[in-house]
Amino acid sequence: MRHLFLLGLIALGGCQTPGAPSEPSLAPRAAEAIDPRLPVEAAVDARPADPALAARIAALVGQADQAANAFAAAEPRVRSAAEEAGPRESESWIAATLALGELERIRAPFTAALAELDALRAAAVRNPAASAADLAALAEASERLRGLDVVQAGALDSIRLAIAG
Repeated sequence: MRHLFLLGLIALGGCQTPGAPSEPSLAPRAAEAIDPRLPVEAAVDARPADPALAARIAALVGQADQAANAFAAAEPRVRSAAEEAGPRESESWIAATLALGELERIRAPFTAALAELDALRAAAVRNPAASAADLAALAEASERLRGLDVVQAGALDSIRLAIAG
């Protein structure tokens, strides 16, 4: 029995490391020295926009503007034809349907430019080497054309409804 008691004391004595504190230190840690109210410094990407990309964006916006102007010029004529359309398969209905098809053909370069701009923007977002100026230029052009796209799509929908009667 005495041997068991001594063996238990020896086993318990081996569990404590000599010189190690029994409780954690309450001294401030390095992370506690940082003031959480201060803004975190972020690296500023001051690189200019890629000239080739800027030229491509300008070309796409120019293409879209040209198509948007042609659309705006043709829309009143097509709307008038749609409002004057008679019953389905009449001469006036056929003329209005053909005019609507022509308006959609006029709009095609606009939608092609918007699609290419969206593809460029998606590629730039995935590219870690793209500068902030590139991303901003793509976003600005895309948002501008998106606004025109919504207006044109609404006009086409209202013309389709007028033709449908």
